[in-house]
Amino acid sequence: MHFEPGTARPEDFPVGSLESRAAARALLLQTQRRFRMIFCCKERCEEEPLNLDTSTCKRQTWPDGSLVEIICLDGSDSELTEEEFEAFIAGIRFARGR
Repeated sequence: MHFEPGTARPEDFPVGSLESRAAARALLLQTQRRFRMIFCCKERCEEEPLNLDTSTCKRQTWPDGSLVEIICLDGSDSELTEEEFEAFIAGIRFARGR
């Protein structure tokens, strides 16, 4: 397996530690197929301010290892930065595929 220089590897840390699990997740995200579907869940999405507290995201790993994210935004995302959007997505727990 190819590692980028300076990238932490899971084996660089004690087994089961937060650091080794974070390194394993980062490695998986580098190689994992990803699908992201974004929907606006209001009739007049462009007219409503975005409310991330009532927006939803379902993240799931499928049996083939693909990551699927289905995002339903409650309002317009026109003022949302890429960093804010990614932080919202990152805060969602995974649901295991069957």
